[in-house]
Amino acid sequence: MSGKVSEEAYQRAMMEAIKGKDLAIAYEKKEKERIQAEFEERDSRRAIDDHLLTVFLDNNGNPEARAAFLRDINGEIAFGTLDADTIVALKPNGQPAIDSDGNRVTLEQAVKEHLRANPFLANVTSTRDTTPAIRRKNAPLDDREKMEEFNRLVKEGVRSDEAWKRAGLPT
Repeated sequence: MSGKVSEEAYQRAMMEAIKGKDLAIAYEKKEKERIQAEFEERDSRRAIDDHLLTVFLDNNGNPEARAAFLRDINGEIAFGTLDADTIVALKPNGQPAIDSDGNRVTLEQAVKEHLRANPFLANVTSTRDTTPAIRRKNAPLDDREKMEEFNRLVKEGVRSDEAWKRAGLPT
C-alpha cells in the first residue's frame, strides 16, 4: 500500500512541476509579447513624429514653433496610424476625428488647418531660403530677440498665440 501512495504522490508532484513550467512558459510568452508591442508603439510614435515634422515644414510651419503647435493641440487631438500609409487625427476618446464631409481627418489636414488658423506659427522668412529669417545670421537682431522671447514664453507654458503677441511678433 505504501508503494501506491508514493506513486500517487510522485504523479501529483510531476503534475505540479509541469503546471509550474507551463505557467513560466506562458508568463515568458506574455512578457515577450508586451515588449514587442512596446517596441512597435515606440516605432509608430517615432514615425508619426518624423512625418509630423515633415508635414509641418512642408506647410511653411516655423520649426521653432512646432513644440507650441503640439502643445496647443494636446488634449484636442492626437495622431495614430490608420494603415501603413495614413496617419489620422484622433479625438481624446481614441476615435478618428471626422471633418465636415464625413471623412477622417489626416495629419496633413490637421496641420494645414492649424497653421491657417494660427498664422503666427508660420515661417517668417520671405526668401526661398528654408531657414527662417530669425535663425539666419543676417536676420535683423530685433526679430531674433523677439523669437527668442517667444520660445522662452512657450517653454514656460504660455499658449503660442499669447506668447506671439507678448513677444511683439507680427500678426
